[in-house]
Amino acid sequence: MVLPSDIGHLLELGQPVLSPDGSLVAFVVRRTDLDANRYRSAVWLAPTDGSRPPRQLTAGTEGDGNPCWSPDGSLLAFTSSREKKGDEQRSTLHVLAIDGPGETTTLTSQQEGLGDLQWSPDGTRIAFSCRQRGPRYEAGDDDAARPPRKITHLLNRLNGEGFITDRPTRIWVVPADGSGPAMAVTGGENPGDHGSPAWSPDSTRLAFTASSEPDWDLDLRTGVHVVELGHGVPDEALEPTLLSGGPIGWAALAWSPDGTCIAGLTEELAVSVSNYRLAVLRIADASVSYPAGPLDRSHAPYPGSRPPVWTEGFLVFNAEDRGAV
Repeated sequence: MVLPSDIGHLLELGQPVLSPDGSLVAFVVRRTDLDANRYRSAVWLAPTDGSRPPRQLTAGTEGDGNPCWSPDGSLLAFTSSREKKGDEQRSTLHVLAIDGPGETTTLTSQQEGLGDLQWSPDGTRIAFSCRQRGPRYEAGDDDAARPPRKITHLLNRLNGEGFITDRPTRIWVVPADGSGPAMAVTGGENPGDHGSPAWSPDSTRLAFTASSEPDWDLDLRTGVHVVELGHGVPDEALEPTLLSGGPIGWAALAWSPDGTCIAGLTEELAVSVSNYRLAVLRIADASVSYPAGPLDRSHAPYPGSRPPVWTEGFLVFNAEDRGAV
């Protein structure tokens, strides 16, 4: 017989990521703290050949997650909600050495949640997504002391997020060695969210998805944009270049190894009900092809999909087939 108290013994595993050489897998273990009435999570590590038992890598006293390997496999980045400033819980980005001694390095601390971690191929920077608070929040944490909001868009708040038009999601970049602050590299007057950051193979450009439409809350189309970063972290947001628009929405981007194409998952928004499809955007002429052809299956299985993976002459992607992936 299962009792309500047994919930505290259940573990949920998720977010597995393989090391670059395929020998290790980092993953997140979430458990229920019945006394505190909340979830707690930690990052664990296990050899893929099963030669050793898994070991807990992070403290897991709060909420650790989103593991992301460095290109050489020696470091692991992850996010956490362990830090507090006064009564405010903050989200932090950390880097931890996998082998040998060394302290965890905190790269940035933000008032909003972090996600979409992407390590640059040269190992010098980490891109991530995070909401950027507008001037209204400079009045402090007391919402009553802040000026009133002027609502100009139909979509202005989300369940579990609150108001979003004055705190849109932007793409940020931070030095991986902790030598400098994190900076939002995308911006603009359009309060629509930015997401799916993907580095070019030479680490000088960053692709992301965003709406370029003034009525972004009614028109769900998202295009592929690119910002030119060079080899550093800019001091301010950069002007992006729109590579692909049209009547489709893009998500889960992945740059090809030769830098000529960007793969992603697309949805045909002109059709009321359509499957997500694997698509490849050719940067030179902005043409879009569909390598999976007429495969009538969703290429974005619920509850979430990862970007497609480029291999030698192939693209690896997920597809949902009668409830299985």
